[in-house]
Amino acid sequence: MKNLFSGKSSSLSPQVRTALAISMVVVLIIAIVILIATLVIKKRISKKMINPEEQVEIAKLRVKNPNYGVVLNGIKKYYDNNIINDFFVAFLINTIYLNKYQNVLINDQNDYLAISSAALASSNVFCDNSHQKYLSKYDEIKNEFPDLSTIKLTYGISQKQDYDLIFSSNENFSIEQHLQKYLKFLNQKGMMIISVNSFEQIKLSKPILTSYKLRYENLKFANEKVLILAHEEIKDKVSEE
Repeated sequence: MKNLFSGKSSSLSPQVRTALAISMVVVLIIAIVILIATLVIKKRISKKMINPEEQVEIAKLRVKNPNYGVVLNGIKKYYDNNIINDFFVAFLINTIYLNKYQNVLINDQNDYLAISSAALASSNVFCDNSHQKYLSKYDEIKNEFPDLSTIKLTYGISQKQDYDLIFSSNENFSIEQHLQKYLKFLNQKGMMIISVNSFEQIKLSKPILTSYKLRYENLKFANEKVLILAHEEIKDKVSEE
């Protein structure tokens, strides 16, 4: 399948692209929304006027990320639509490419995002299933799409691993609980993203974030609200000059 922005094929193998020809989609609206989100957060955090040409930004993204705007619709059926939305998936993959993140840790209600990240970003993805909140669908998915068996996906947390990017989603966790569980695994130059129930939750947690000396920003992707955290300037991680 061709990428609408780059005119080049997706980085997935030809076999996977053929198998997912109907179910794999490049959505123009996703690309536009993610571009806008990237520019907005950059303006808000850097606190200066940034007015780049959209075509220039798209050109930079298409060079970095050959799977820009791609989502794996073909595997969604295994999760009964109980998955994170496409806008956030596109944002996460784009962030991995822009920062050349190699090791990613994902804690979610299922392994849809972990499989998507490993397939589309070609990074080493670790899926935390320590709480056994879900049954992995990966084996079933590999049976239908054998080429996805080559992605770099590991279940569990490596205690010795520094992760470049950590995503954590657990509606029963407070922000502080997310930090207590996962921040120790975050690379000093990495980024942590926490799914939150409301922005009010972030507001109430400001003293905690300050105590950890973390830079933070919040974003919303359709119904998905997230808190973005980093030890360094976030603007350098969500986009680049």
